[in-house]
Amino acid sequence: MSIFPFANPPSFVPLNIQSRAIRTATYDVTTGTLIITFKTGKAYTYNKVPPSVIAQFESAPSAGAYYDRRIKGRY
Repeated sequence: MSIFPFANPPSFVPLNIQSRAIRTATYDVTTGTLIITFKTGKAYTYNKVPPSVIAQFESAPSAGAYYDRRIKGRY
């Protein structure tokens, strides 16, 4: 018996980001779900985030600034 209430459980992968504000970021490539945990301990979930946004997030010079401009409040 699966611990998940659905046939295909999420497949989150950790993102490679460096940030003074963000502790971790994980992304489910199947659903487009992004979970960001800040160093304050607060975690936020964003849905249907396109892979292109994730790629730019990982390569941004400032992950925190990219999050503020391109993710926060959009998904």
